[in-house]
Amino acid sequence: MEIIDDIKAHNARGTTGRILSLLSDLPPSRFLDAPAGHGAISQALCDQGHDVTAIDIDTEEFGAKRVQLIRANLNDPLPFDDGTFDHALCVDGIEHLESPYGCIKEFARVLKKNGVCVISTPNISAFRSRQRYLFTGFHNKGRKPMEEESPSPRHHINLLTFPELRYGLHRFGFKIEAITANRVKLAALYTALYYPIAALWMARVMFREKDQRQRALNKDIYRQMLSWPVCMGETIIIKACKV
Repeated sequence: MEIIDDIKAHNARGTTGRILSLLSDLPPSRFLDAPAGHGAISQALCDQGHDVTAIDIDTEEFGAKRVQLIRANLNDPLPFDDGTFDHALCVDGIEHLESPYGCIKEFARVLKKNGVCVISTPNISAFRSRQRYLFTGFHNKGRKPMEEESPSPRHHINLLTFPELRYGLHRFGFKIEAITANRVKLAALYTALYYPIAALWMARVMFREKDQRQRALNKDIYRQMLSWPVCMGETIIIKACKV
């Protein structure tokens, strides 16, 4: 677990550092951190000179100083005007939402043109998670049935595959610039043996597309889906730009 200014980042190990490295070349900007959790990344960005506004449905444990905190539900429209922010973060949050695509659409609305949006989420497209789903019907980070009679904002109710994340981002005006992961766990390394089989089956499915425009898109999707972060990463981290 990473700690920034005594604030614990409650994400999978390595996630916070990898996200901050993706944003390290940005000049002082206005950021939206939603959901912000305990505020570790908000605090780090604030320390780097950025103006940060944080959103979360649970505000009791937020510890970032000099950061504006707003209690809000990301299933609802964001309480900001169009083009309010330069950049946005959604760190391990989108899988908790009833309307993940609605949230991406709202990020696109409140961001300025060329604004960066970084989304991280448990990587259920990884071979290890696909293997678990094959034999149990449950993905990693969603290993058992959820408590139907006690719903919680902490439940992973919408774990998304990489193609679903890509679709949502590109559908609402973003273009993916970078794909990375927090780490590859030692226990997952053996699943790299699935790589050639997956590559052959995906090619068989994706390159039979007759529509030439979609066929060209499929080549890009194929390349991204066979990237090391997507196939092997624990948490997938996507950096996209509003175009």
